[in-house]
This record gives sequence, structure tokens and C-alpha cells, in this order.
Amino acid sequence: MLFPASSSASVSPLAGTDAMLRVIETQLASGTATDSERRALQQARTLMSNQQQESRQLAKAVAIFSPGMSSEVSYHSGSNAFVGQGYTSNAGNTYFSAMRMSSSIVIKADIGIGYSRTFLNGIYIYSADGKRQLLAHRDYHCRFYHEHDVRHEAVSLMSQAILAEVPASDRDCFGEQARLLAARCVADAYERNQVETLQQNLRLLR
Repeated sequence: MLFPASSSASVSPLAGTDAMLRVIETQLASGTATDSERRALQQARTLMSNQQQESRQLAKAVAIFSPGMSSEVSYHSGSNAFVGQGYTSNAGNTYFSAMRMSSSIVIKADIGIGYSRTFLNGIYIYSADGKRQLLAHRDYHCRFYHEHDVRHEAVSLMSQAILAEVPASDRDCFGEQARLLAARCVADAYERNQVETLQQNLRLLR
């Protein structure tokens, strides 16, 4: 596979190569590390460096379509989403973004992990033509994160964006059709393999 992947079934942020190496190096810094542990650490440095390079390569590709994802991105096969590296606030909350795309739109969800719950902080929908045009956006406060809610909200936001371009006098009668079109745009972002979709969209820009 071209891009780094995680098999995690839930959307969660990358810890980051530098942070993980610091954890291991701190543990072995006491001077009591065995030869096997030191060799394992050296191998970890090599493998994690390779992973970091791949994550940064993926981040550059993702950034063509969506701003604000972070400098390292991984593909989570279990959730079929691109997930950026998280950062932790002084209050101990972790924040990160997850992205999915179809041939027409990009859906970025901003997510926060608190002490015991995960929250949806915002949804951004951009055009997938490389121009990153913001089509719809909504912020949330104290809304618990559920993946099916993100998909439902994305359909709602796209439907409203479509209706906004229709004459006001026709919006009531066109509402069902607008939702049908919005649902199609969003469906491919969830049902198609995201690595394949990203590669296809990149080829279209060449």
C-alpha cells in the first residue's frame, strides 16, 4: 500500500513518532537496558522514521484537498478515514481531525477527546477539485461524537448548501431532491476505499 495504514476500528489520532520514541528512550535511559532492548530501540527508530516519512507524504497529499489536517496523517482502514496527528491541551483534552472524500467533496470532522467522552467540534465540507472551496461548515458545542451522526450532518449541510443556490420560491418543493443529491455526494466518501479515492482525485489534478 502506498500510504501508512492502521487497522483500528475506531477513529483516533496519531501519537506521533517523536512522542513515541521519547517514551521508549526515557524508559531505557536508566542504564539498565539489555543488549536486546537496545537493539530493539535501534530497530524502532529505523521503522518509526520510515513510518514518519510516509505519514508526512500522505499529509502533503491530503493537504491538497483539505486544510488543517496536521503535518502527519495516517489512513485508518477500520474506519476508512484519514486521521491527523492529535495534540493535547493543558487541560488534558486531545484534539484532531478526520477526513473522508468522494470524487466531488471533502468532509473534515474536528474531534475532541475529553476525560471520558469524545466530542464532535465541527464539520467542514470542501470541494474536491483541489481548490479547497468551503461549501458548508458547522460548529458544535458539547455534542457527543458518533460516526453515523457525522455522515447525517454532512448530508444535512450539503443539502442546505444546494438549496441555498436555488431560488427561494422553489426551495420548499426542491428539498427532497436536494437531500437526494447531497446523500449521493456524501455516500461515496463513506462507502468507497479512501486511499483509492485519494489516488484517483490526485490523478485528475495532473
